[in-house]
Amino acid sequence: MTALIRMVRGLTDRIAMATLMLMALVTFVDVAGRVLFNEPLGFAYEMIGVLLGLATYAGLYATQLHRGHIAIDLLEDRYRRWPRFDAVRGALVWLVEALFWGLVAAWITRQAGTSMAYGETFLFLPVAKHVPLYAIAVLAWLAFAGHLARGWLTVTGRTLAPGAARSEQVG
Repeated sequence: MTALIRMVRGLTDRIAMATLMLMALVTFVDVAGRVLFNEPLGFAYEMIGVLLGLATYAGLYATQLHRGHIAIDLLEDRYRRWPRFDAVRGALVWLVEALFWGLVAAWITRQAGTSMAYGETFLFLPVAKHVPLYAIAVLAWLAFAGHLARGWLTVTGRTLAPGAARSEQVG
């Protein structure tokens, strides 16, 4: 199972990096064309939006897996005084997060289906809107799976790296 988690992590990391590099390239070509030749890319704005969505949801898998979200820990020290309460709180937070990310993934999938049913297209980008939406939906479902995998790793006491120190453990 951890090999599968690592494989998906590698895939989503590569997608995120490739889309970020492509965003930089499209922006460079758009600005250079506008400044040097007075000919900007007509589809650059739409392309950047699509690539940003892909990069965000591709990176979300690793964020979910390693609990890399921004956290406000004002009361964290107080919770540690009561380990049982802290464990219950952690489980409830995990459950709420699972519900939230499952709903986000389902909503994006539904939106892609609606977009396909209506035949929506971009104004300048020669692609139907449902194509990148389905790609983002797949990445959102992978992020949801990353959240579930993190729960599984935590419950089973496993790590992603064999022989990892406690600070490197997921959980």
